[in-house]
Amino acid sequence: MECVQLWAGERGVRIEPYGLDIPPELAALARSRLPQWAERIWVGNAIDWVPPQRFDFVRTGLEYVPRRRQPDLVRWLLDEVVAPGGRLIIGSGSEEKDQTRPGPSLEEEVAAWGFGIAGSLRRPHYHDARLEYRVFWIEA
Repeated sequence: MECVQLWAGERGVRIEPYGLDIPPELAALARSRLPQWAERIWVGNAIDWVPPQRFDFVRTGLEYVPRRRQPDLVRWLLDEVVAPGGRLIIGSGSEEKDQTRPGPSLEEEVAAWGFGIAGSLRRPHYHDARLEYRVFWIEA
């Protein structure tokens, strides 16, 4: 949470971070590390968690749910968590480059599920030339 706030601040953007984790122990650790945001850190399963409010920007990774449930997570977040006009940001972390990946990228998979990809960014991996960091987003 603090990294996102720092990175945004370096770009002149002010954000108010919130967090959700499934293990209560990790949420408790985050609350103890970040007492200024303790009331913004919740415990729940993202695939059916009903937030106390909707958010303009929601970031997730799809590796958190079984492959067959990934489209359900994307739909739930867009329908129940992202505010109208907001953005769902999906980060795949490290992914093989297009030239060496044997199948579709995560972005291509999500598009094949019927979600319109509004934009994407990628940059080289710092330690492995075969990989790149990728992120894409869907507008709600």
